[in-house]
Amino acid sequence: MNIHNPYDGGGLWLKGCIHAHTTKSDGRLTPAELMNRYSQHDYDFLAITDHDKMTTAKHPSLLMVPSVEITLPEQRHLLSIGSAVQPNMEEETQDCLARIEQSGGLAVAAHPNQDLPHPGFRWPVEALTSLRGLHGLEIYNHLASLFFPRGLAVDVWDKLLSSGVYPCWGFAVDDTHGMSDSDSGPIRDDIFGGWIVVGCPERTLAALLTSIRRGSFYASTGVTILEVNLSATTLTVSSADAEYVRFIGHAGRVLAEKTGMQGSYTIQGSEHYVRVECYREDGTTAWTQPLLVSQGA
Repeated sequence: MNIHNPYDGGGLWLKGCIHAHTTKSDGRLTPAELMNRYSQHDYDFLAITDHDKMTTAKHPSLLMVPSVEITLPEQRHLLSIGSAVQPNMEEETQDCLARIEQSGGLAVAAHPNQDLPHPGFRWPVEALTSLRGLHGLEIYNHLASLFFPRGLAVDVWDKLLSSGVYPCWGFAVDDTHGMSDSDSGPIRDDIFGGWIVVGCPERTLAALLTSIRRGSFYASTGVTILEVNLSATTLTVSSADAEYVRFIGHAGRVLAEKTGMQGSYTIQGSEHYVRVECYREDGTTAWTQPLLVSQGA
């Protein structure tokens, strides 16, 4: 049995947002205002992903990741993370993915379950499974969860993984536009609702992108994971504040569930993949990346 563990590198934990907009496209905050808000909330890195244009910015305390949100001919959206690739809205999706890969970037499908305000935003599973060079998808989009709501896409993730699409990493993002909603009670801001935490050997842009590419990170809406450890065939995940730990395999099947901040599961070999959700009863969740399980010596 072979188990591919993306977490065997160790290092620092760096928290960041990979989907955010400014006044350079349709956001309400200037690049400086946006960077300062994330910096003040102890983020380590930020990707400004304005629509179809590269926004270049620097900040003294944030690692700034050159990125863009590309509108494809079908009106679907694709994040190019860590790449200065120039958008071409007439380009076919596969050609766009090839350019992102050639330029050293990471391609992430944005809000795959969102069909509002435009039905073309949604990514059908069959479209995603046919692509080569896609590094992952947004399994949680905070903006879409607040205002549509179509933000959760864990179902799509399990379908891709179960179809043999690997690596296929899951990202939680803000997609902030500087919007708020106070019509139904407390103000709900579209910021600080979804992020990733990357296990990185050092605090540099190159190391950050390499770690994201290999899947050495977890996605979260509020729960903190402290450790992901594989000892022989036993996978143990520890958190600071979860109430439950759930292990999930092929087709989204629940393999085991533990009460408390830590859980362990012994991999049998038939799971195809194992991923873990650490969650609380209020719905806040942290997702590990999947560990690929295959037969062989």
